[in-house]
Amino acid sequence: MNQVGRFLAAIFAIGALSATPALAADETDVWLEAEARAAYSDRAVVDGDSIEASGGGVGIDAGFEWKNGRTAVQFDLGAAVFEFTDEDRDMRTSTRAVASLAHQVADDIAISVSAGHWDDITTLEARRTDQDAIAVEVGYEKRPHRVRASAQYREREYESVTPSRGNGMRYDADYTYRFGSWYWARVDLRAEDIDSDHTRRGYERHTIRASFSAPVDEARLWRVRPQIEWRQWEYDDRRVLENESGALRKDAYLAPEIGFSYGKLSGLKARLRAAYQFRTSNDPRYRADAPYLDFRIGYRF
Repeated sequence: MNQVGRFLAAIFAIGALSATPALAADETDVWLEAEARAAYSDRAVVDGDSIEASGGGVGIDAGFEWKNGRTAVQFDLGAAVFEFTDEDRDMRTSTRAVASLAHQVADDIAISVSAGHWDDITTLEARRTDQDAIAVEVGYEKRPHRVRASAQYREREYESVTPSRGNGMRYDADYTYRFGSWYWARVDLRAEDIDSDHTRRGYERHTIRASFSAPVDEARLWRVRPQIEWRQWEYDDRRVLENESGALRKDAYLAPEIGFSYGKLSGLKARLRAAYQFRTSNDPRYRADAPYLDFRIGYRF
């Protein structure tokens, strides 16, 4: 997409110009993280933004951050491969590239802009989606409180028998209260929509998530991570089967989750998640409840 390409180029240019003076005072951070993943999903319904079936895969992420005073430029690259146990689904290979520019406008307030491209990701409306996005975020942090709000514009291209496109906004807000190191409570809110030239792909969705992290050992390497999430969405042009009124399909789920994580910012890391989706829908075909397990282990250099 030309718009995102120009925006990425602008972030590179701003970073290069800002880096010219006072190089001795600059701070840089480079990281590389490799991860292996295994998932078990007994979902009879295929929709969502993550793995929708059992299988395993690997991923790698690399990043670079440069800071000069109150300004920071960051670049992130990632790639992942996932092999499904379902023989009807092809191996999924996805990649991403994101550039961001952040500025601390006051001691407690920061603003950032970012642009990125995602290739072959799974989205609510399609299994194989290419996405370009531009976002702006405002954050306030004064311990123990942190509040963030962001808006993201997305353009999507769907790979299918009949190729189509979609676009729309996503709005996020979250509040975090920190009790201590690796010890916090958080609430996330999200509202999003996609309009598509293939009307069956359009939707509106709302998400509320409450999560918690608490260390369980003195070194704070082990944490317990409970979470509960509610989602509700309605499609622009998917009708309830055998409904004479022609009602649009409307789905929702409530998913309590228990999780455990190990590790800190660098070195060996692991996380186990076990969730259960309690689904509702005005279409009987999409009411099946289901468990979900996800295990990841990786190393950050």
